[in-house]
Amino acid sequence: MGDKINALLDDLQLFFLRIMDFPLTFQMLLWLILISLTYLLFLFIMGGLKFKTLTITTKIIIYCSVVFICLSSLGATIFDFKHKQLETEILNRKKIVVTNSNIKNSDNYFNKYLSKLRFLKFATVKKIDYIENNSGLEILELSYDSPKINAFLATIDLTKYDVIIDSNITKKELTSVFSKKYNIDVAVNGEAGTTPGKFAPLGQWAGNYIVNGKVIMMEDTYMRPFLSFDKNSTAKYYPDKLIVKTPNSDMYNVIWGRFDLLIGGKIAIDNRDGTKDNPYPRTIVGIDQSGKRAFFLIADGRKPLYSIGMTMKICGEVLLAVDAFDAMACDQGGSSMMYSKINGIINRPADGNERIVYSHLGFRLKK
Repeated sequence: MGDKINALLDDLQLFFLRIMDFPLTFQMLLWLILISLTYLLFLFIMGGLKFKTLTITTKIIIYCSVVFICLSSLGATIFDFKHKQLETEILNRKKIVVTNSNIKNSDNYFNKYLSKLRFLKFATVKKIDYIENNSGLEILELSYDSPKINAFLATIDLTKYDVIIDSNITKKELTSVFSKKYNIDVAVNGEAGTTPGKFAPLGQWAGNYIVNGKVIMMEDTYMRPFLSFDKNSTAKYYPDKLIVKTPNSDMYNVIWGRFDLLIGGKIAIDNRDGTKDNPYPRTIVGIDQSGKRAFFLIADGRKPLYSIGMTMKICGEVLLAVDAFDAMACDQGGSSMMYSKINGIINRPADGNERIVYSHLGFRLKK
C-alpha cells in the first residue's frame, strides 16, 4: 500500500510539473478552469447555485480561491522563469567538435551512414552535425522537421573504451554526478524504478546487474532484456524472452533495460511499452553484430517547438541505418539523458533538468 501511495504522490507531482512546463498563459488558463470548477462545486454543495445571498462561508471560499489563484500565478511565474533559464543555458551551450588530427574523415564511423540518416522516411532532415568526434567516440545531433524531432546519436568503439557501471543501485543519483565520479567520456541513464520519486522502489523494473565481475543482482525475467560485456568490453545482447539466472564468462559487466527494440538486425518492438507508437523522449542502447561497437540514441520530447520525441519504430529505423544489430530501451520520458565529459548535458531533458535514476551506463577511454 505504501508503494502505491508513493507512486500516486509522484505521479501527481509530475502532473503538476508537466502543467508548469507549458507556456505561462496556458498554465493560467488551466489553473483558472481548475479553480472555477472547484468553486462551482463548492457553491453547488453549499446551495450557492440557488442564488441565495452569499453567506460568510461562501465569501471565505471566494477569498481563498482568489488567494490560491494569485499564489499559483506567482509560483508558476517563478518556476517558468527558472525553467526557461535552464533550457536556454542548455540550448545555447557551446558545442565542441573534438577532432583527433590522426583520424582521417574516412575513418569516422558515421561518415559512411550520413546519407542514410538524411533520407529516412519518417521526417525531413533539417541538419545532422558532429558535436563530438574523438578517438573511438562520435556523437551526432540529428534534427528533423515534419515532424519536429531532435535527437543525439553516439557510437563507441568498444576496443578503445572500458564499460563503467556503478555498483550502488540502492540510491538514485544524476547521470552527470555518476559521470564525473568515474571520469566517464559519455554516459546515459539506466533505470529509475516504479516512479521518478527519490525513494521509489525498483519493483518489477529489475533484472540482471553485474559490475566488474561482482554479481549485484540476478533477477532476470521474461520481461527484462539486458546487455553484457566481457573483460575486453565485447558486448552481447540477451532479449527479454531469454531468461538467464546464472552468470557466464561473457558477463563481466551487465545492465538490464526495459524493452526490446532490435533483435538480430530486425525491429522487434516490445508491445508492453505503452508509449511505443507515441512520440516520446527515449533512451536506447544498442550494439552492432560484432559486439565491438555500442550505440546510444537519446531522443528529446514533450517540447513541440523543439522536439516532440520519437516512436519506438523511428528509433529502430535510425539505429538500423547505422548498422546496429541489437538494441533495448532503458527508462524513458523525463529520465532520458546523455552526458559527456566534453559537452556536459548533451540533450534537453523533458523535465527541463536531469532526473535521478538508479543505474547508468558509461564508457571511459582505456588507458
